[in-house]
Amino acid sequence: MNERSRESTRQRILSASQKVFAEHGYTGANMRLIAQGAAVSVGCVYLYFKCKDELYLTLLESWMNELDARTTDALENIVEPAEALAAFITTGIVYAREHKEMVLLQGRDLGFARGLEMKQQFLRKRRSLIEDIVRKGVATGIFCDCDPGEAAKLIFCSMRGFIVTMMMGEEALYSPEAGVELLLNGLLRRDTP
Repeated sequence: MNERSRESTRQRILSASQKVFAEHGYTGANMRLIAQGAAVSVGCVYLYFKCKDELYLTLLESWMNELDARTTDALENIVEPAEALAAFITTGIVYAREHKEMVLLQGRDLGFARGLEMKQQFLRKRRSLIEDIVRKGVATGIFCDCDPGEAAKLIFCSMRGFIVTMMMGEEALYSPEAGVELLLNGLLRRDTP
């Protein structure tokens, strides 16, 4: 089997596993269902992934890497802090909507506890990025004088609340635009007459 064929098979397995995990949760998913979804044998799945946990963690890591890459791309040429924060918030919310199945998986069964350390590192990194944006906005006078760490926690928690509503089966409570407007209104400096 050539490398291109191997990678194609691996991607089919990952794609099928995402659907199976989203539909059945971590507990209800199994390698047989994943193999059926990928149109390969169960033995073939085990050639690529030694167990369901490894497959799940690979999926999770792939999802985090993709969101990081999108965020990096969105922020790449932005200098102005308010614009950077708007891009960060919008990218995160749009990505969560596009990958609702992965969001739902995090709240089902034992999915939340799996890969907890990896998730914590990822979330700390994202919160730190928000803090850096806020710190720059405060330093340049665009944002009001506030504690960048506390502001980052509030923004981050607001975004996580958006995701939690999706995990509970609710429609998203706000649009990316509404979230950006509300959060920026609390940060933008207003000079009093």
